[in-house]
Amino acid sequence: SKNRIVRSWQVVNQTADRYTQLNRTSFSQVAADNPAFLWSPGYATVSGGLPLDAVPMFRIRGENVGFARCDINVTTPGKIGFRLNSAAGLEVRIDGIPMPSAAEFTPTLDAGLHKVNITIAPAKRTAPLQLELVDVPGGGNAELVNR
Repeated sequence: SKNRIVRSWQVVNQTADRYTQLNRTSFSQVAADNPAFLWSPGYATVSGGLPLDAVPMFRIRGENVGFARCDINVTTPGKIGFRLNSAAGLEVRIDGIPMPSAAEFTPTLDAGLHKVNITIAPAKRTAPLQLELVDVPGGGNAELVNR
């Protein structure tokens, strides 16, 4: 298929250390590539969605949250289009910078590798996580990096 849907994710492993770390810091620490967080593979289904039950959940400050990330490689700098199946219960950061809470957003990115981190709040979301790269007229170009 021509769709550039993320199929290979990384998800944060659950350990007592991670709970302590998350309770002490903000969720942005996960997006900051803090080495305290260990990541393992998470895979989308054939339809392209990462099931929420494939994402380990942490009970932090009274709510469940999970974390998933992927990498993209920008081959031509400029506006890069992203499309979520739904923005409900998600907070997206690219290279640690928060993105608008919308199903579609188009940040301007430099050439090279970029990390897309997503915080998932299942209390506000039941749908699997699906993220797709979309073309932006006159924009840059990016490709998915499978790990």
